[in-house]
Amino acid sequence: MTAISLEERTALQDLMTDYCYAVDKLTDVDGLLDLFTADATLDLSAIGLPVMRGRDEYGAFYRSVFADMS
Repeated sequence: MTAISLEERTALQDLMTDYCYAVDKLTDVDGLLDLFTADATLDLSAIGLPVMRGRDEYGAFYRSVFADMS
């Protein structure tokens, strides 16, 4: 395992916590998307979902999922 600084570890933990809260809300897609960089790739192919590149693609994915769940 690669060692990282305490600051990096804390930042990653905070990011994961923010992501979990944003997903649990099911209402704030823009807030969720703010957690990703503009050029991020969301690869969910391991669970049979597509690889999504950029905010437009994964934003549409989350909007669809959240609409179905709420």
